[in-house]
Amino acid sequence: VEGGNAVSARTDVEDERLGRILYRFGVIDEVGHRAILDHLAQHSGERYGDAGVELGLLTHNQVYTYLARQVEEIVLASLTVADGMYCFLDGFDETQLSSRHSISLNGMLMDGVTRMDEMRYFRQKVPSADYVPERIPERGVPGKEFQALWHTIDGLQSVNDLGRALGIGEFETTKQLFQLVQSKH
Repeated sequence: VEGGNAVSARTDVEDERLGRILYRFGVIDEVGHRAILDHLAQHSGERYGDAGVELGLLTHNQVYTYLARQVEEIVLASLTVADGMYCFLDGFDETQLSSRHSISLNGMLMDGVTRMDEMRYFRQKVPSADYVPERIPERGVPGKEFQALWHTIDGLQSVNDLGRALGIGEFETTKQLFQLVQSKH
């Protein structure tokens, strides 16, 4: 944290690692993720993003963009931890940062509180990320803001699968599904 902004984050939680975030948001598929991990096993010390670029599976821009997304995901996930301890140190070693960003903590905290409140509300109709929605065809096609999700719903894919297919993640997918349920689609 520097000047009210998150500049970087580090985690040992597997779902918050760069590869899983790229997968969760549909940037890479499971085969690509596995190929990068296999490459890393043979080239110790190389970073996930660099390996993905070297293999032609990622661009430098994607890596940088999703490193920022990773910072956000780590901070937002830390808000949902029910028990634990946080330690804030005065300063940090700049050389230990994998990348440098400037993401407003105030904005992320506001977003995090909103997400926690909304997700509790959405879970009444969309019970989990494993939930598999089905369309009700006789209701017709919903408004244009929901068309991408509507046309992706096939009765086989879960909320997580749909979020990955559309590149919008679990929260946004759940939010849109909730609105589709409310409109009886």
